[in-house]
Amino acid sequence: MVGAFACFGRGVRWGPGRAGTLLDVSDDAPTWILVFRDLSYAVHVADANTVFVALVLDADTGLAVGIGTGATAGAARTVALTSALEAAEPPARVVCAPGHGAELHREVEQLIPAGGTQVVEAPIPTAAEDIFDELVGHLSGRGQPEDLPTDEDWALLVDASLRYDEAEPWQSWPDELLPRLVLTVDGEATSYIVTVIGAQGLQAGLVLYPGTDHSDVVVPADDWEPDDPLPFAPGTLLLHLNPADDTLPDMAAKALRLGWPEKSPRRPVWLLGGPDGFDDLDPTDAQHLTMACLAVLAHARKLSAPKAKPVATTSGTVRLAGGASGKYRLSPAR
Repeated sequence: MVGAFACFGRGVRWGPGRAGTLLDVSDDAPTWILVFRDLSYAVHVADANTVFVALVLDADTGLAVGIGTGATAGAARTVALTSALEAAEPPARVVCAPGHGAELHREVEQLIPAGGTQVVEAPIPTAAEDIFDELVGHLSGRGQPEDLPTDEDWALLVDASLRYDEAEPWQSWPDELLPRLVLTVDGEATSYIVTVIGAQGLQAGLVLYPGTDHSDVVVPADDWEPDDPLPFAPGTLLLHLNPADDTLPDMAAKALRLGWPEKSPRRPVWLLGGPDGFDDLDPTDAQHLTMACLAVLAHARKLSAPKAKPVATTSGTVRLAGGASGKYRLSPAR
């Protein structure tokens, strides 16, 4: 297991948007945040049916100071705390999610007999959850971006994706309609070919192929095999809307944490695709998917309007994070 965590070892300082204070406390005493999850679906260890992973983060710096795995949550927490104590002095407090304080208190007492460390139950900060999401993405084989979407980026993407999901534009979107979508943010324009997917009960969602005409859409060959390169050009953006019981657990949990309704029958998966695999989104990717969802919905409303005249182009403006705005223009592709 050591090799799996090579790039997430103690003292890791995360890229822009990661490092920095994770939790404000009332004094300067050292504080650790302990996050753990069951990652049996992503991490496999010989002779172990379950694998829990725990991560200890310094609340003041955003540094990962300890990582551990185990067949139980307690075992993983103990390994993570032990590794952190090898690298740093005992903290004044360890923060964990509500409901786990009693068991963590027993584990801390065994490791720090003096009893000088307080265990505090509190909601885990979003930034700490984001760091753990990066670790899970890495363990699942997904590439990680240098910058992460902000909370506002995620909120806008969740809202746009939910509106897209509820409208189900694939029910009326013509199969042959593959328009060009030009997105402009901060004066920089990016062109995609749009594919609305989900007709005939197939995988629902949206795919943005980078390019300007239909020749840029990568179509898998009939003899495609799992070991072949994936049928996506570098920079392809994907929104997949999967049944709630058929979504990767970390993706489903992240969507719910970001505000996706638990009662929704589908769960969103947002990815950057390419021939060699998938990456998690950076801020620009999140903005582009947000704008694309809204552009497709605006165009779909025109197409389905009573006695609608033939529609060729749809354009509009979208509010983005930080008070910025973006423009979209959807038109026929060559």
